[in-house]
Amino acid sequence: MDLSFNQLSGSIPLNLQNLNALQFLNLSFNNLEGNVPSNGIFSNLTRVHVEGNPKLCYDSECRSDSNKVVVISVAATVSALVIFVSIALFLYFRRRTIAKVTDTSNSFKGRHYMVTYDQLRSATRNFHDENLIGRGSFGSVYKGCLNFEGRTQEIAVKALDMETTGSLPSFLAECAALRHLRHRNLVKLITSCSSLDHKNKEFLSLVYEYMKNGSLEKWIGNGMSLVDRLNVVIDVACGLSYLHHECVVAPVVHCDLKPSNVLLDEDLTAKIGDFGLASMLVDKDQSFSSAHVLKGSMGYIPPEYGMGAKPSTKGDVYSYGIMVMEIFTGKSPTDEMFVGGLSLKTWVRSSFPDNLDQVLDIPDMHKEPDEFSTSDSQSMSFKVQFDCLTTVIGVALSCTNDSPDGRITITEALRKLKCVQDMFHKNHSQSKSSAEESG
Repeated sequence: MDLSFNQLSGSIPLNLQNLNALQFLNLSFNNLEGNVPSNGIFSNLTRVHVEGNPKLCYDSECRSDSNKVVVISVAATVSALVIFVSIALFLYFRRRTIAKVTDTSNSFKGRHYMVTYDQLRSATRNFHDENLIGRGSFGSVYKGCLNFEGRTQEIAVKALDMETTGSLPSFLAECAALRHLRHRNLVKLITSCSSLDHKNKEFLSLVYEYMKNGSLEKWIGNGMSLVDRLNVVIDVACGLSYLHHECVVAPVVHCDLKPSNVLLDEDLTAKIGDFGLASMLVDKDQSFSSAHVLKGSMGYIPPEYGMGAKPSTKGDVYSYGIMVMEIFTGKSPTDEMFVGGLSLKTWVRSSFPDNLDQVLDIPDMHKEPDEFSTSDSQSMSFKVQFDCLTTVIGVALSCTNDSPDGRITITEALRKLKCVQDMFHKNHSQSKSSAEESG
């Protein structure tokens, strides 16, 4: 709940202590006075912001003016320290980000730019249906061209539907998560816009880099090569490994990993997007997230979430495993063939490892041996290809163990998949050399 800059006066309502679902409260820069409550959310001052209310004080400190001065002085010192550290961190990460970026047009030179509603309206041709590239749970995404300093930048504008329950928490969660994240396999958030539209209604949007090849969802089952599929699952694993183990502030759980939330750039590099349900893990017992509801999409939700478990990196690993199966079988976990006790996971498991050719969506896997070639090099190439696919599906099954403790980590999954990639490339090079020698 953010009530800052609202010219509120009087004392803080004690009933706020009884709101058990309240995870964050911002009362800063109002005209509040008196005691700050000490129970409920107020028992953890890291979740409450009351700066900018000079007449507020804590318990006995209200009894003497000298103590008020101490409180205000301490608050001012802490605020100054926080600002200093924030600026230092910002400059550090900005330098590191700019050093890594080679394409300045895609990165907007590492800076965040202020954009207005009118600019976004113009960039998307008044949010015209011809520019609509996708719809989600909390809004619609439009392609646009934003002019800045004489350059034209292709962008994707996610305009939130403010009448949809959860759209505001989703917006805040995505901003909170993406402001700290920098990785080649995460969709880049360029900026955000909070304004009023032409009907004087609240308007919230997120502006991303535009991904020319759209979502992974439209590519599944449409002839992606084995190499492309392998590259995609490795890209996604790299992004997840960064979220789970390499974030500076805290581990981040995506909570809604699925093909429609993975986007492909012009080189088919996969990037994870849509952090509207993301959770930032603070410690083992709590997380800050956009909503306290069952997180994820049908078919990708780990079983423990259905039993009330909190978001975890192990939940993301489960969703990743399901997505890997979908990429290599061409079957969605919500396909109409999966009824009763049959699911994508049980279907794949029943064919593993000897009959994988019956479930994999790789054209060459369905050829009879004599359809390949009588040459030893190409026969061996097919065997290596099958071994590679067996390892990939084995990784997917290890990610989708019903027990969270029985799942491998995304780091271990990534290590195994990179070994498969190395094996495949090595075999491809050997086959190419043999063909050139025979030619």
